[in-house]
Amino acid sequence: MKNLFAISVLMLSGLITQGQNQYWAQQYGSSSALLGGAVVAGATDNSAVYYNPALLAGIENGHLSVSANAYGFEFAKLKNGAGTGLDLTSFQTLIYPQMISGMINLKKAPKFKLSYGILTRFNNRMKLNLLTEQEVEITSLGAGPEYYKTNFVYELSNLEQWGALSFGYKINEKFSVGISQFISYLNNDSRLSIDRSVDVSADSASFTAQQLSENNSIINHVGLLYKVGFSFQSNGHKLGVTATSPNIKLWGRANASAAQIEYNMDRLGTADPNPFFSLSSLLVESQNRKLDVNYKLPWSFALGYEYEFPKGTRVMFASEVFLAVKRYTVFVDPDFVTIRPQQIYQDAQVDSFLFKSNELRLVVNAAIGIEQPINDKFSYLFSFRTDFNSVDFDSQQNVNASINTTFWNSYHFATGITWKRTNSKMALGFNYTLGESAVQQQPVSFSAPISAQTLVGTTEKNFEPVVHGLSVIVGYTYYLPK
Repeated sequence: MKNLFAISVLMLSGLITQGQNQYWAQQYGSSSALLGGAVVAGATDNSAVYYNPALLAGIENGHLSVSANAYGFEFAKLKNGAGTGLDLTSFQTLIYPQMISGMINLKKAPKFKLSYGILTRFNNRMKLNLLTEQEVEITSLGAGPEYYKTNFVYELSNLEQWGALSFGYKINEKFSVGISQFISYLNNDSRLSIDRSVDVSADSASFTAQQLSENNSIINHVGLLYKVGFSFQSNGHKLGVTATSPNIKLWGRANASAAQIEYNMDRLGTADPNPFFSLSSLLVESQNRKLDVNYKLPWSFALGYEYEFPKGTRVMFASEVFLAVKRYTVFVDPDFVTIRPQQIYQDAQVDSFLFKSNELRLVVNAAIGIEQPINDKFSYLFSFRTDFNSVDFDSQQNVNASINTTFWNSYHFATGITWKRTNSKMALGFNYTLGESAVQQQPVSFSAPISAQTLVGTTEKNFEPVVHGLSVIVGYTYYLPK
């Protein structure tokens, strides 16, 4: 019978692999984005592919449109993120298309409308790196404080894109229905490394003790989703309702690796209750390039209302409920990993060393938008929307769960103008994002006192993350001749 041994390793608990845990971070179509996505009842362009496919039936002209966050930045400050007095910061630039889409009028079936497009459903990146050097009292072996060095590295690139094919059908002048089919592609690339060491000058001998923990994964996933929509309009009032299915897996693979390395830890003079860790060195390392992946998105239901005043002012509201997803395994390596040196540890092995899981809690977001005509050509747009995260910190408290920008709540403010021309429409505006959360437990601490068993400090509840983001929204729509 194999000698199985479960290692408890800092930050390699396997929780959380999703880089995106906010559902309303992205909006689509320049006008709809400037209106905060509050267009479930009244989208007037190809963005209806995403917001409510039933609204396609009310669009008269076929057209082609491109909308983008032409340029943007995101600055994150994680106060006390690596220990009291040790802040983590990240600055990222953002340049990517929101949506490229088109619509075709079916002349032989005028009540039907066909639309297609590609949209960036999720996109976020983060890079954190902190190198510290301190004089800290860790062991009583030396004559004074020891030289203590740490290197913290976290990198995330998360991109999910959807291709869409949508149909809208006009039942009569008041009612319409529609359906969108999406094929999704996710690429999630993450790296987390925590290296810490201490130099000890003792009377008997001088030595360096070190611990290194690493967790890396590249996840690719392809799936299908469906959205059905319904719309009603009468005397300036508009109502929209949609339901979006969970994603259906078509294919998923992960390339994952993890390592836990310890050197000279026994010489620090602290007895460890686990006899395996009382030895001088330890190496647990594994990689699997062909892990099967599960990636889940929840059911969601949206409701929108819009009223257009006689002089053309539009006021709109939308809300969407995203249901919870119970904890599930994203990937797991069934192979056992040997703890080395093999002879010293008597063929002990680790089960499920490469493992990640996830769960999502219920989220309710809301948005309000206003469009005010300036004259026949120009209109002013303004909006506010919430974007709450889907992570339950009580059940998923670990390093990954705390340092990703999408693990706290965001609030978006957008404003801009649209310019109508004979055969086209242009839009230009700005979106400001504020992300914050309540004071949390530190994800990791390199502040004194430092444990001689783990070479990290005791975390405190004084971690305060704040994120600021600003993006320029640009859009162009060309109306095809009838």
